[in-house]
Amino acid sequence: MKIIKTGITRIVILTESYAIKFPFPRKGYGWLNFVKGIIANINERDIWNLTKIEDCYLMQDAKPFLCPVLWSSWGAWVIVMPKCIPLKNGSEYRIIHELKHICGDHKIDNYGLLDGQLVCLDYGQI
Repeated sequence: MKIIKTGITRIVILTESYAIKFPFPRKGYGWLNFVKGIIANINERDIWNLTKIEDCYLMQDAKPFLCPVLWSSWGAWVIVMPKCIPLKNGSEYRIIHELKHICGDHKIDNYGLLDGQLVCLDYGQI
């Protein structure tokens, strides 16, 4: 198990198979960022749920490039996604055109590989 504390609004616990995201009141950033962490979880859950709507063509195009939300607690205080292989600094990756209106932060840390497919891991930014 590994705990990632580099995010401003959330921490991520990595197990062998899952990434578990929690809002985190990081010292020096205040409670507003804790609330933003909850909102980021809500956004990821809701965006993923939109990909399940057949008539939502924009989201259907984006679905293969989003890491799925497997489970969300009430209020999205906790969300669970599959664990992905992180990209290394210097890795070649591209900003996925289908996600340009969904993901707000296209840094390399927000992408990974899921079953060999490049996916966005963090698409909950406000």
